[in-house]
Amino acid sequence: MQTNLSNLSTRTITAVALISILSAVLLLSSIFCFGRWLALACAVVIVGMSAFEFACVCTAQSKNVTKRLTYFLILMVPAAAFLSLVSVTGLCDVPKVKAAMLSCVVNGTVLISLLGAVLYVIAAGARELEHSIEIAREIFVGIVLISLGGASLLSLLLFEDLVRLVAWLVAVVSINDTCAYLFGSKVGGPRLAPLISPNKTISGSAAGLICGVAAGQLLAFLLPIQRPALEIIIVSLFVVVAAQLGDLSKSFIKRMNGVKDSGTLLPGHGGVLDRADGILAAAPPVLFYYLVTLIL
Repeated sequence: MQTNLSNLSTRTITAVALISILSAVLLLSSIFCFGRWLALACAVVIVGMSAFEFACVCTAQSKNVTKRLTYFLILMVPAAAFLSLVSVTGLCDVPKVKAAMLSCVVNGTVLISLLGAVLYVIAAGARELEHSIEIAREIFVGIVLISLGGASLLSLLLFEDLVRLVAWLVAVVSINDTCAYLFGSKVGGPRLAPLISPNKTISGSAAGLICGVAAGQLLAFLLPIQRPALEIIIVSLFVVVAAQLGDLSKSFIKRMNGVKDSGTLLPGHGGVLDRADGILAAAPPVLFYYLVTLIL
């Protein structure tokens, strides 16, 4: 009991520190021009650390440096592509052209990641088919979670009018995580996916879903994000479901490689990926929603 309380205290302190830093960055990005670049830099660091930790998880048993570096390079393609296209995309103020450019950034980076992944899997398959299948599963999860999620998050931060939308996304995912953890640990009950993540419960998942959707509606009113209530509820639902699936996908890769946490950088939470997985997984639905509203 003492250990659980100590762990909860550590998690709370770290969470408060992270929320304070993130709030300050988002506030600066909404007030000062340099603040937006600070937010972009923080996002690049988060995506980069997530890619590095994912590569480390996938090579935890073999500690294969070449494989680790290859994974990292494949997953970091979105950040590199983003940095090269930011000036071109950022100069456009025409909504439909902006939407088309954002789509090209995301789709292009994911396609490049897939190409690199396919080439690597083919090379691995030439040595051993079973090893190739294992690598394919890992890279597929990594591309969906980090490449697609990272490209989407960076694209959302590209424009200063989306600061509130990114703040809304982060807050909804964080509330989902917190409520799922607290309610699941207190109430318990049947496990959600015992073979993948033994600590996750159906009650915790349901609590996270309900609280996340409710928070999405409330935060949209407070920020404000002036969209119809039903629209916000639907987007919130997609965000929470995507965040929970992203968490389970990361847990699956950790379980495959016998790893408990993706890192040790954040006391009580694990690594950066352990906290960013939900945000990265939920970024694509929000970007898609934003693109649709631009086009329509």
